[in-house]
Amino acid sequence: MNQEVAISIVIPVFNAAETLVELNHQIVSFMNKEEYSYEVIYVDDRSSDGSWKILSELQKNTPKQIKIIRFIKNFGQHEATMCGMLHATGQNIITMDDDLEHNVDDIEELITCKKETNAKVVYGMYPNDESQRVRKILTRFYRFVSKAEGENKAKGSSFRLLDVSIVQHLKKHEYSFVWLDEMFLWYTPTPKFVDLKLNENNKGRRSRYSLFRLIRLTFHIMLHTTTIPLQLLITLGFGMSLLNFVIGGYYLFKKVFLGAQLGFTSIIVSILFTSGIILIGIGILGIYISRINSIVNREPHYSIDEKKC
Repeated sequence: MNQEVAISIVIPVFNAAETLVELNHQIVSFMNKEEYSYEVIYVDDRSSDGSWKILSELQKNTPKQIKIIRFIKNFGQHEATMCGMLHATGQNIITMDDDLEHNVDDIEELITCKKETNAKVVYGMYPNDESQRVRKILTRFYRFVSKAEGENKAKGSSFRLLDVSIVQHLKKHEYSFVWLDEMFLWYTPTPKFVDLKLNENNKGRRSRYSLFRLIRLTFHIMLHTTTIPLQLLITLGFGMSLLNFVIGGYYLFKKVFLGAQLGFTSIIVSILFTSGIILIGIGILGIYISRINSIVNREPHYSIDEKKC
């Protein structure tokens, strides 16, 4: 079957009962029109709205083209996408969202780019939806910070084409945190990007990520995919040491040469200030240590409850 399948489409699913039938219809129509041999892998991230029942019906009608996998609990979009990629058999793997945000016809744009450039990873880049301001701000913040470690590290999207060789690398690699765009850069530092038009039917659609979840996700991405927090901590610690040295020298000068009475104010301010920096540092280091602990314990990134392949 590996040689027969040209394209594997991997779709992480979470509470997408309203869009799954239409999405599947668009995929099947496009693939039949272009005469591609294909498979579609839906990974249900433990939806609670009947998505699994719909997926089961779709799989029953076209068992050769559709694979469905269900997690035992909610693990996250990137974990679900990773699971689908590891089950894919195609020479090209397409990943896309379940909410009709991506235009299925744009798959041809990704395939054309790969043929022309021989790229291992091709991203379809859509313009930002201005209605999702919080998501846009957090995305820009992450990209601004990440650019310190490389221009391509700050770019990417969930609509992408991967050569099968990239997935083969991922199968051999042990990882502590699943953030796919970071992992792809380990094996192809120069992905290609294709500018696409935003799906008109999707403008104004609300993100299923809550504000708290977006902030939490951005925070974890920064800690797990960059060393910038540690670099900032080192810079801050050095700066505060220098500042405290200057302040201490100033008060020492006043005490020795001017006979000034300093009292306890300067001591209290200095202690509170430096202890605050120390606590921040301990917190950041604690998170990095927890990452090491998860690696040592070989904590699984996902657990499959049921699959029909």
